[in-house]
Amino acid sequence: MFKRFLYKCVVAFTTVVLVCTMTYMVNHVGQSTRFQMALSLGRLFKEEAYVPQFPCIGAIQGEDEDLFCLNRTSLLPDYKNPCWKDQNDTIHCLPYFHLIGSDKCGSTDLFSRITHHPDVETCTCLLGKESCYWSWRRYGFFNKRKSDRHQRFSDYINVFREASVKIKVHTVNDYHTGIVGDGTPMDFWDFRGWTRIPQNRGLKEPLVLTPHLMRHVYKHIKFLLIFRNPIDRLYSDYFFLNYGHSPESFHDHVILSIKMMERCTRNNSLRTCMFSEKMYDQLPTRLHIGCYSVFLKEWLAVFPREDFLILKTEDYKTDSQGTLRDVFNFLLLPPLNETAMDSLTHLKRQHETKAKKGAPAMKNITRTILHEFYAEYNKELAFMLHDDRFLWET
Repeated sequence: MFKRFLYKCVVAFTTVVLVCTMTYMVNHVGQSTRFQMALSLGRLFKEEAYVPQFPCIGAIQGEDEDLFCLNRTSLLPDYKNPCWKDQNDTIHCLPYFHLIGSDKCGSTDLFSRITHHPDVETCTCLLGKESCYWSWRRYGFFNKRKSDRHQRFSDYINVFREASVKIKVHTVNDYHTGIVGDGTPMDFWDFRGWTRIPQNRGLKEPLVLTPHLMRHVYKHIKFLLIFRNPIDRLYSDYFFLNYGHSPESFHDHVILSIKMMERCTRNNSLRTCMFSEKMYDQLPTRLHIGCYSVFLKEWLAVFPREDFLILKTEDYKTDSQGTLRDVFNFLLLPPLNETAMDSLTHLKRQHETKAKKGAPAMKNITRTILHEFYAEYNKELAFMLHDDRFLWET
């Protein structure tokens, strides 16, 4: 009797395990979430095979490299950073993390301090952080300038060549603990190149954007985002890019920008206006970048929330050490001692807008107008993040 009872228990337990496993596989094949429970000897289940979300169709004239035609390479298991060997046994690496935004929110200063961690290498990039590949260079953009030179994915890999060499020799108990990141803030919001993605051919609105392309390339990835009060972000951005030089011109350009956006959305979808190359070229301010929720929705439609650490510029400014501890923990980096952390927080601030520092204060009426414009987007962002601090009400 006892043996029969024990046999039934074993069968029942096995059935439950199989059902749970199959349910997990059905729900998560092709998704970026993965089974987290692991034994000391490795994962309890083998990781699911990746199924591309979109087919390879190849690029035609007027389009750029079809990244869905690239096959994922088997990564080296003794590397923390995503790295692989080519046929010549040369090590190549992609970023372990991306600080994707946003502009004039302190991303350059934050990235600089992150790279002072002994386990973090830098890329051969603009400011030591910005490859500009995903949002600009693959489409021949550099801000509003256009170029006939459109970078391919192989060009992107090359900017991490030096970091790959350093990661190779950076070992602890035969495990390569070094990592490298890409800190291009335009990647979060600049989707102007969507019409050049082959899978969007003939569409009035994009089906595929940067998050989909990254999802195809990366097996696992971590994203950092830092958001600033969009009103203050816009004022700093305005002076930094020389859109104007006074509170008066800023006020006039804000009113014109809002009218242009309202006119566009009367006849088009919000996505069409926010991702429009023509609109970007014509706007007298980069008003739309502060509509964070619009762009974040695109990322969260592709990657799970746990892949993102989302910070506030205001918190970083008042408690940079606490913010850096959160970042290091998110990136699974060994904690630094108090002396090292104190040294990090006393570094000179990077990439401050000098023109903005010397400019008069924004007009109160301008701030009121912008507060009304951004209120809807801030509410949506706070709701998405379950965090009212992103309302910027105080």
